[in-house]
Amino acid sequence: MVPERLPPWLQRYVDKVSDLSLFGGLPANHVLVNQYLPGEGIMPHEDGPLYYPTVSTISLGSHTMLDLYEPRQPEDDDPTEQPRPPPQPATSLLLEPRSAAACPSAQPGARLARGTRVSLTIRRVPRVLRAGLLLSK
Repeated sequence: MVPERLPPWLQRYVDKVSDLSLFGGLPANHVLVNQYLPGEGIMPHEDGPLYYPTVSTISLGSHTMLDLYEPRQPEDDDPTEQPRPPPQPATSLLLEPRSAAACPSAQPGARLARGTRVSLTIRRVPRVLRAGLLLSK
């Protein structure tokens, strides 16, 4: 990763997340910004060791449903096994706009109209290249 100065509006969020001491007392130094239209999202995945142990996400605009799954087991990818049904989430969290936790007022089965959502994934990446080293030859 090559360091780049963040725009002030984004640095504000990074500073607030860093103040929570989520990354072992070190400041966050990586932000991934994604926009999702209604019905869009990302597939279930596991962040690699580069982002271990903590990833924080701020959801802007619309609500989102965060589905959490049990980790995959090696036998899940065994080609000799019979096909398995897709895994079901172990739990799900409804994150409404301007919230950072499940909202107890949400009614199970309620239909919510989705809008455009912007996700800010803020992390601490242990290794960042110095631009001078990358650009010099």
